[in-house]
Amino acid sequence: MNRFLKSLHQFTKVHNFAMSSSPFSSPTKQSVPSSPFASPSKKSVPSSPFSTPTKRCVPSTSATPPPPSSPSVHAILSTLPPTPPPRSPVFTYPTSSPQKLSPPSPKRKPYLTISIDGNISSGKSTLVATLNSLLPAEFAFGVDTIPEPLQKWIDVGGKHNLLDMLYKDTVKNNFIFQHYVQLTRVIDTLSASPAPEEGQIGRIRVMERSIQNNRYCFSVLAARQGTLHPAEFSVIAEWYSWLAANVELPLDLILYLRTDPAVVFERMQARGRSEEATVPLAYLSDLHDAYEDWLVHGKIEEEDGPRTYKVIVIDANQSKSDVAEQCRQKISEFIRETIAERAKKLEAASDDALEQEKDENDLDTADKQAVVDLTGLKVVNDCENGENLDPVTSPRKGHDAVLSSPTKKPKLTP
Repeated sequence: MNRFLKSLHQFTKVHNFAMSSSPFSSPTKQSVPSSPFASPSKKSVPSSPFSTPTKRCVPSTSATPPPPSSPSVHAILSTLPPTPPPRSPVFTYPTSSPQKLSPPSPKRKPYLTISIDGNISSGKSTLVATLNSLLPAEFAFGVDTIPEPLQKWIDVGGKHNLLDMLYKDTVKNNFIFQHYVQLTRVIDTLSASPAPEEGQIGRIRVMERSIQNNRYCFSVLAARQGTLHPAEFSVIAEWYSWLAANVELPLDLILYLRTDPAVVFERMQARGRSEEATVPLAYLSDLHDAYEDWLVHGKIEEEDGPRTYKVIVIDANQSKSDVAEQCRQKISEFIRETIAERAKKLEAASDDALEQEKDENDLDTADKQAVVDLTGLKVVNDCENGENLDPVTSPRKGHDAVLSSPTKKPKLTP
């Protein structure tokens, strides 16, 4: 032990001498040798170059004045401007005239709904405008004409011309155009019919094209040409299928104005609509084929049920007067057939109602007879027990007594 302490003392002397004689060492106080059994001191961690040096806290001997008091929270808040009340979010439709899309209220249905269909420039607008004067005077019907809602298509929200957008880029804008056209067709189809005037049987509605036209002609054509994506066509088809299944879409007759594509191409160029300036003859030919497949050949399968309307083909290559005369004859025949057919249905329905009423009367008679029989059984049974009940004043009591008596069997009397 003494030898170890002596060696340690020698090492300490040599170490102190070496440190004091180093030319790079700063003069320091003489360190006191530490005990070899003392716990090692923690190493100091170098401070970050971005850290703020800490000041050593030295107790002050002189009396320093107290720091100035900071303003209170209420004083700070009182100097701020008042907070405005929260504004509730207000949604405005991005259209200049939202009343155009107001949902209709079909309070009164027309007696007949006729649609005038055909290619572009086939004479639909002219026929719709003059059809009121073509009906014979003996038909006591008022006529309501609904032209194609072209103004809505070229002025959506006051700044969007969907028809012009369609003809400029059919691939990009076909879906939005067909989507909006179908909406406007639904609004026109479900709109209420005016009340019949004095002496009129009802009202006949004449529309320029129909919602069925949009579904089975123009949408199918766009899908054939590839300007409607299959997914977009499925959206339009499923929307129409839901409407056909849940909403009544009245249509009784389609007058198909059949024209050659070259004839309507000349008419279209002659009337000079700016939106139709870029429509080629090939598109009119494809549209003609779509009409033929739908209304004439029946190649386009109507997945939403069998066809419930009649189709009459009119040769519209002739003059306007000849076309009007054809339509007058065909519509007159159709109205006469419809009136006769509905009269037969009403007569058959009346016979069915009378037969049903007779069956109900027979059923009532049978029920009354059954009650009388049951009451008679109870009267006989009660008379055997020495009771005398009036079957008129207490028929239900006698009926319950008969059904609730498992041991006594009623005696049948003639």
